Amino acid sequence: MTPALPPLAVPNAKLAAVAPTSKAKASGNSPVGEWLAEDGEGQIRIEECGANLCGHVSAAKNPNDNDRRNPDPALRGRSVIGAPVLIDMKPRGDRWNGRIYNVKNGKTYTANIRLKNANTLRVEGCAFGGFLCGGQDWSRVN
Repeated sequence: MTPALPPLAVPNAKLAAVAPTSKAKASGNSPVGEWLAEDGEGQIRIEECGANLCGHVSAAKNPNDNDRRNPDPALRGRSVIGAPVLIDMKPRGDRWNGRIYNVKNGKTYTANIRLKNANTLRVEGCAFGGFLCGGQDWSRVN
């Protein structure tokens, strides 16, 4: 069974966005920037977080959806917009390794991301210690 990736919201509605807050600039050799999930249900803003990268939901088809499956009951009422998705992604060669949070099921997986080209980001999450992995290609938003 493949872990469901990426997190995000409800189909059949327009994406609601949050204005970018990072001063980091997107470039063809960096995943920093805005990315549209493969299923088109949401957008992730990847930013520099110290020496690592992190990513948060910046837009969702249903901006009123909340993080209702979060394992922490105190966080279940928060909006999916702004929710952390890519967590502590450390550079390692041509990829970044860390964790990915899936707001659809409230689970966190080990993950890696790597640029396939300037406009395509491969996002992979693994369960069971890397035994079972799945992934998606995200598209850069210009």
